[in-house]
Amino acid sequence: MSDTQTGGVPSGGRQRKIPYHARPLPPRLPLPTGSVLDACPYLDLVDRWLTNVGKVQELVVACGYAPSAYWQEALIHRYGDTRLVSDEEWTWLLAQPLGIHERHPLFKLRQTLVEIAETAHPPAISEEDTLVIWGAPSPRGKPFYRTAGVLLRSERLRKAVEWRPEDGLSDYLDFIRAWAQASGVGDGNTLRGLEGLLARFRDNLLNEHPEKSFVSLGRDSLEWVRLVSQTHGPRAAYYLFRCLQRLAAYMRKDTQAQGWLARWRSTWLRGSRTNPDAIPGASTHARVLTELLRTHVFEPEPYQNYSAGHKATTYKLKWAPDTGPYTEEDAARRLGLELRDGKPVRSNKPARFN
Repeated sequence: MSDTQTGGVPSGGRQRKIPYHARPLPPRLPLPTGSVLDACPYLDLVDRWLTNVGKVQELVVACGYAPSAYWQEALIHRYGDTRLVSDEEWTWLLAQPLGIHERHPLFKLRQTLVEIAETAHPPAISEEDTLVIWGAPSPRGKPFYRTAGVLLRSERLRKAVEWRPEDGLSDYLDFIRAWAQASGVGDGNTLRGLEGLLARFRDNLLNEHPEKSFVSLGRDSLEWVRLVSQTHGPRAAYYLFRCLQRLAAYMRKDTQAQGWLARWRSTWLRGSRTNPDAIPGASTHARVLTELLRTHVFEPEPYQNYSAGHKATTYKLKWAPDTGPYTEEDAARRLGLELRDGKPVRSNKPARFN
């Protein structure tokens, strides 16, 4: 593992290198004046730039020389805090395509974080929120990788971005790229290093274990299971339903792949006595289940842009199971089975699919 994965700090001897996503986040920092400008890491430099700025038009010219959109944002708001600006001038200034303006993909999330920090009691801000509000203090090399790592390990920000599709960001990695661009990152080596960091992050997401290893499915999945029961029998169909439940829990939508990806582990279809994560009972139908998944669910070849661990293969899904209200008990009942100690046995009641 390279130093870019350890925050740019080489580890000596046998000291373990901790990847970005595993490091604990620092505590929240106070805002003495109640403004997020207190947390701007280059505020002193911004004040120096403003010493020769006397009019709003001169401020716009100064913004043209700023190294990043975040610098422009700091110049504009510091100018508004320290100078007398009329309402007309301020409205005209905010209408310019400068800084993190209203049409910028980071605008809405940034405004939300500003409100959270300034309305807290007492006003305070976290490190990851500071990075979203004011950008990366350094736009290249190991210091930049460290700050990018802070954002990558923030699950709170990742969920916030994924829940805001209206911002025009396809996923969290798209957000990181937009943030890097707004921070003034233009060095080719740094951009290549960032893409490597994002690739490792995608790999970590696929390796993550969800809170629930099985999720309930929707009507389409249940209907396919019914069709499979006509050719392979109800028990094989039931275990296929369990495989789809596991798959739906682990699959992730990926913008780069333009679809859903899932990391399938061969041990899931082996004996549960020796493999704690195995799907109980599925080993007796492993060959049929593997054939059905490879034929109807997985693309023919493993997805090439992702590495996978031992006995695990990453696939792009040509058909993704839909989630819904149906559990394994529902599937068993509709297949004419009943569960005894978690195992399906034939029921005296007929199968129902209405």
